[in-house]
Amino acid sequence: MVLDKLEQGLGGKKAIEQARFLVFNCKTIQQTENIHLHKYVYDRETGDTRFESRTEDEQSLTVLFNTKTNDGEVYLNNEKVDSLELIASVTHYFKEDSYWLFTPILLGSQGLKIEVEPSQLINSKRYYVVTVENPNPLFEFSKLFLDASSGSIYRWQTFDREGDKIYDFICSDNKDIGGGLKLPTKFVDYQKGVTIEYPVIAALVNIEIDKLKTQE
Repeated sequence: MVLDKLEQGLGGKKAIEQARFLVFNCKTIQQTENIHLHKYVYDRETGDTRFESRTEDEQSLTVLFNTKTNDGEVYLNNEKVDSLELIASVTHYFKEDSYWLFTPILLGSQGLKIEVEPSQLINSKRYYVVTVENPNPLFEFSKLFLDASSGSIYRWQTFDREGDKIYDFICSDNKDIGGGLKLPTKFVDYQKGVTIEYPVIAALVNIEIDKLKTQE
């Protein structure tokens, strides 16, 4: 029942399944010192990903990599360079940056283990509460609060391995990012003054596959 409601909040099963490609950039918790705001083009089916950004000294940076194998190629100012360190850094950024988008999608497609807790009444509204095991480099598990009427994600708490709360985000700016897929695109922890935003995000059925394979 709870996952069905989440699926509804995300736009339905068809919207979740058809969104093969995701294009997004984000402002994250931990901005990197040497790489600015960056953009991803991601193929959910193959794991092929394109990362675009600029370095601190204003060089264009493109990294083509695969999230399943972590193999990749690096291009600085359109010239291929050998940098295993950059590939490792970018794959790490991707895991952090995509966490807030992919966790709901994986939940909606029942790809994650959850534990349903008793619902809660907050400001006269009822919310379903689920604990989600989806560790990433920053968190061990999350607790999501779903609007019992719409299925949209209202609140998102993250915890470390010891069970201590790290962040308590209020989720907003729910958008249809394409094909009916709806996701929250802004997360604010008002107590800690932390905000995560996805200024650009789109779900696409088709793209030019070459963008994920070649630098041009």
